[in-house]
Amino acid sequence: MKQNIWLFGLGYWGNILLPRINQIFQNDVFVIDPRFDKDLESNFLFQIKTIGDFERQAKSSDIVFVLTPPDTHFDMVRIALNKHCHIWVEKPLCLNARDAQKLVSQAKSQGTTLFIDNTFLFDDSIHYLKNILAFSDVKVNANFSRTAWGKLLKKYGVIWDLLPHDLSIISFLFGKIKDVNIIDFIYDSDLKAVIEIWLKLETTKGDTIIVHSSCASSKRSRSIEIFTGNQVFFQQSIKGRSVIEVSNILNLANSELNQVVQNLEFIQEPIINALKNFKELLVSGDQHFSLQSSVEEISIMEKISKKISLIS
Repeated sequence: MKQNIWLFGLGYWGNILLPRINQIFQNDVFVIDPRFDKDLESNFLFQIKTIGDFERQAKSSDIVFVLTPPDTHFDMVRIALNKHCHIWVEKPLCLNARDAQKLVSQAKSQGTTLFIDNTFLFDDSIHYLKNILAFSDVKVNANFSRTAWGKLLKKYGVIWDLLPHDLSIISFLFGKIKDVNIIDFIYDSDLKAVIEIWLKLETTKGDTIIVHSSCASSKRSRSIEIFTGNQVFFQQSIKGRSVIEVSNILNLANSELNQVVQNLEFIQEPIINALKNFKELLVSGDQHFSLQSSVEEISIMEKISKKISLIS
C-alpha cells in the first residue's frame, strides 16, 4: 500500500525538514498549515491540504510529521494515532508527562511507530562518547552548555525549547536522571518565560552533570565536557561538524591538563541520520529506544517549571 506523508505545520523547522524528507522518502507530501490556502511556489514537492482532508483521506500506515508548536502536539499526535498513522513529532512530545504517557501507550498498543525527534541523539560524536562511557566504571562529572542555539520558541523559553535536547543526550549517555536542582535562572517578565537556566543533575549511577541553557547570550554555541577518571572529553559543534578533543589529566588534585592527545572530527548529519532511522523503524515496526525516556524528561521539565513558577 502506498504511504502518503502529511506535514502538520510548515514553519521554521518544517522548512528545514521538507527538503530532507523529499531526499529520504519517495512519497507524496501533503502540507497542512492554516496560514496557507493554496499551493506555494517552491523547489520542494508538496501539496497544500486541510485537517479535514487528512481526516477524510489519510490511511493507516500513512506517515505524519508533527511540526506545530509544542502546546498543540498532544492533539495533533492523537489525531494521527487515531488514524493509525506512523508519527514523527518534534520535541517535546507534549507539555505534561501524563499526556505523553497516554500517547506512548496508545502507539505501542496499536503497533504504530511514534518517533520523537531528539535530533542530537543522531550525532555521530554523541555515539562516540557513549561508547567511551560504556568502558568507564568511575563516577562521571560533566558540563553541558547550550547558548543562543537555534530559533527559540519564545512562548516556551529555554525549559521547553533548548533543555529537551540536553536532557535527551544526558539520558542517553548517563542513564536515568534521579535528581534535579535549580542553581539559578533568569526570568523575562515581558516574554513570561525563562531565558537562561543553570541546573545540577544527578543520575542513578551517581554521575553529576551541570547544565547551562541560555537564549540571552550573544554567543551561539553547544558544548559538552566530560571528566572520566584521568581523561577529559570536550565536544562542540562548529559549522556543520562536531569536534571532540581528548585530554589527559596530569594532576588529579587540581585537574591540570596536558596537551590535547587526540582531536576527532565528525561531519554533522543528525537530521539525515534521524530520518533514516525513522524510515528503518517504519519497516521493522519497532519503537526508538528513547521513546519512554522522553516521558521521564517531560516530567523533569514539568517539575522545573513548577518550581520556578513558585519562585517567580
